Amino acid sequence: MEKIHFKADKEKQMLYGPFLIPNMLIYRSDDTNGEYYVRFSAEEIDKIASKFNSDLNSKNINLQHSDKKVEAFVAQNWVIDGGEDKSKNLGFDLPEGTWFGGVKITDKAFWDEKVKTNEVKGFSVEILADLELQLKIKNKNGKTINLVHLC
Repeated sequence: MEKIHFKADKEKQMLYGPFLIPNMLIYRSDDTNGEYYVRFSAEEIDKIASKFNSDLNSKNINLQHSDKKVEAFVAQNWVIDGGEDKSKNLGFDLPEGTWFGGVKITDKAFWDEKVKTNEVKGFSVEILADLELQLKIKNKNGKTINLVHLC
């Protein structure tokens, strides 16, 4: 599974990258479901992006799904709809339906201590949704993990 990282604009303290990519498997682990993967269709991603924007969630940013809030905001975001897309100018080649954006980090200390040191490498979207179990697959160690689809 390919890891997608973001691109940093050091002068502007901006991070650019995909928030969600259609049908990309995303590893998750929790006490209730154990280890599993989630994936989203392009249609689901469009709905998620619309809800995120309509709910004005651009300042709801934390570190590693924790309670530690980050002084930052989503300065721009869009769903790639084919054709020429400005994400290509940033060096990305992503499928149609990808939710892409730029996050402005306003906390200089966070930028210096977490971003410049490569401790943070990409975006992850927190979503509360019902899980629908689709099938089981094996991970690298032969342990069964669940492949799920958020709907």
